[in-house]
Amino acid sequence: MSKVYQFDFGNGPLAPGFIPVGAQSAYTPLKGYGFDDTAKVSCTDRGTADPLRSDFCIPDGTAFTVDLPDGQYHVQMITGDARAKTNMDVRANGMLQLYSFGAEAGGYNEKTFPIHISGGRLSIQALTARTAPRLNALVMTKTAYHVTDDKTTVFLAGDSTVSDYEPGYAPMAGWGQFLGGYFSDEIIIDNQAKRARSAKSFVDERSLDTILNRMKRGDYVLIQFGINDAGQDPARHTDPYTTFQEYLRTYIDKAREKGGRPVLVTSQSKRTYDETGVFYNSIGEYPNAMRQLGREMNVPVIDLNKKSIDYYNEIGVEATKNVFMFLEPGESPNYPDGIQDRVHFHEFGANQLARLVTEEISDLNMYPLKHSLKK
Repeated sequence: MSKVYQFDFGNGPLAPGFIPVGAQSAYTPLKGYGFDDTAKVSCTDRGTADPLRSDFCIPDGTAFTVDLPDGQYHVQMITGDARAKTNMDVRANGMLQLYSFGAEAGGYNEKTFPIHISGGRLSIQALTARTAPRLNALVMTKTAYHVTDDKTTVFLAGDSTVSDYEPGYAPMAGWGQFLGGYFSDEIIIDNQAKRARSAKSFVDERSLDTILNRMKRGDYVLIQFGINDAGQDPARHTDPYTTFQEYLRTYIDKAREKGGRPVLVTSQSKRTYDETGVFYNSIGEYPNAMRQLGREMNVPVIDLNKKSIDYYNEIGVEATKNVFMFLEPGESPNYPDGIQDRVHFHEFGANQLARLVTEEISDLNMYPLKHSLKK
């Protein structure tokens, strides 16, 4: 069998070199690929000139399965629609492999993630809470094992303030988007942070398993939660000195079992200040609970909560509008009515928070990461 497997989804013209997948392409052991339940699949062709992107399938609650020889793979996905928005989670073999924040009508996402296949099968499921998922194409490439062993990977586990954002959300950004720019090419940043996650939900949905599946000895995982843990949603809520710390212990213990290096990151504060214009911590006891656990378990703690408050106070109330998502109507095509958001960052602010994280890495003498920081 070939080391490259290419699938073109939809009922339009077939892209050269790809295997066609339509609404009736049911999985069979003989064929070795297909949808688990074709009754839950529909396909559409928008009639554009690009055969790979013009058409797509909507698998509403079913998975696409491929039989593959065991080994390491890179999986490339193309998702999007010429006429409608797209927002998707992607679950591979039960684990969230990447989070696509979506694209506006006419926009497409192309993302690649690594995965190790054990058991001879890859099962891809597209999940969404707002719009039906679109699958345009899948390309699976078998690679050599440990192709990045000579490089250190820094995994990021966190929420929307850390995560990557698609162009349709610009200039909103998470600090994880900019972290790689502060390191030499010896360091790989694998940002697994996702919107609306807490220390609990990130584990429960198996996103931590995604990181552990990719982690090798000597890799890092930076862990930042707290904002969503404080809410009342039972799927996300934790208490600072009990369940929050218990979940963080899971991250620490599991990473150490893999030979990884866990690092705790206290959540940066929101844009909250008193009547005199002095900023203060707005994340409750979660930063302090993280500091306490770091001392207890001998884990480095990047105190981004304190660093962010000091930074906000240094630049002043008015200047923090450039840090957070404060836009006037008409200032950005993605936010035509403007926006005032005291939690999420403008690209400028996300870059500043990434800078603060790297300052802490240097101050804490975290080797070898410190040596890989750009001068």
